[in-house]
Amino acid sequence: QILVQIQQTAVQSQRALQITQQQTSAKDRERRILQLTIDEINGIDENVNLYKGVGKMFMFVPRKTMESELKAQEKELADDIANLNKKSKYLEKQLNDAQSQLRDIVRLFALLEETLMYSTLLSSIMHLINNEILLVLELTADSCYSYCSALSGGTCCAVEAPKNNHQISLMSNVLGSYRV
Repeated sequence: QILVQIQQTAVQSQRALQITQQQTSAKDRERRILQLTIDEINGIDENVNLYKGVGKMFMFVPRKTMESELKAQEKELADDIANLNKKSKYLEKQLNDAQSQLRDIVRLFALLEETLMYSTLLSSIMHLINNEILLVLELTADSCYSYCSALSGGTCCAVEAPKNNHQISLMSNVLGSYRV
């Protein structure tokens, strides 16, 4: 469930980041158009009449009013672009954090899988070793009894050579305690 939530956060952040970048580029285009318009107005003579498009018609606008409106629009667009850039940085950070968390989870699962694999392998090896010890003890019960007697200074945990699995298991424990 946490993994799904992190994936959703990453996807949402990526979508929002793309939308924000598109908005930023659109606002930047508008701003460049305004700058070109301001440059053109500054390049023409002071006596030229300026008209502003309003719907399907054009209205006469004094030069100072036109310049102040265009500069206000340019400032507004610059502020919008700055805010969108901040939002983009936040979304990039959020996306990077989500991707980092996903990578960490994948690494954790890989490590856990590797640990479980080694644990299973170790368990299998121990099982094989125990089976081999029991098999050796079953086949050579008399010699194991002698070996145990020799190790313990002539005394052993069984009175005679082991005859059943329980005694063999006891012998296995004794032999295991004398291993180097």
